[in-house]
Amino acid sequence: MSSNFLAICGPLQLQSAQQASGRLDLAAYQGELKIDAGSLLLEGIHQAAVRLGRTVIQGGTAANARVLPVAVQSFTQLQQLTSQQFEVICQAEAFGHAARVKVSVSHAGAAVAAAELTVALI
Repeated sequence: MSSNFLAICGPLQLQSAQQASGRLDLAAYQGELKIDAGSLLLEGIHQAAVRLGRTVIQGGTAANARVLPVAVQSFTQLQQLTSQQFEVICQAEAFGHAARVKVSVSHAGAAVAAAELTVALI
């Protein structure tokens, strides 16, 4: 059985070369292990950061390219998670073989979490 762990972040829609938006669905995870909502939210943020980061890193979209999260500079959960569905907006800025990605998560127009991560071409 597939856990769909890597499907928490749906496809991102590019708004510009460095900005994208999409949705996080914590209920997409169907694994046997019980993972709390905060951890699933952070995983969804990682997935969104990687998906946008690979588009701004030179060589990041190559078929054999591996772009992975390498650091979380900040993560703030602003409210209790009462939903499983969230909107996500990401902004990325490349530097070398990496990108710094800022991620904002909201639900029904209210801010839920904010994060800043570094993703890198490995």
